[in-house]
Amino acid sequence: MLPKKQRINQSLFKVVLTKGRSIHSPSLSFRYIKDENLKKSRFSTTVSLKVSKKATERNLIKRRANAVLVFLKPLLKPGFLGVFFVKKEANGLDFENLKEEIAFLLKKAEII
Repeated sequence: MLPKKQRINQSLFKVVLTKGRSIHSPSLSFRYIKDENLKKSRFSTTVSLKVSKKATERNLIKRRANAVLVFLKPLLKPGFLGVFFVKKEANGLDFENLKEEIAFLLKKAEII
């Protein structure tokens, strides 16, 4: 799990949704903004009921995505707010493929 200082709260979540730029991959969408006032980047992962009706499956995807972000933490540039939106296609995705897609999105956004 990401430390609380590296997660996005509700007020920042709304800012990212309204002002953020978005990029997409087959299983994920990523919306982000650059915030010069932040010393560390902050991220959040959202998994809709459309992805899976079972909370255990949604939580598994969230835990895997957060584990990838913890793994990539040394490579992240400071000052970004980002939200990952999981699509239906990610339901059967294993850890390695999820890691590749998150890394791809972060590279495309120039956060890594």
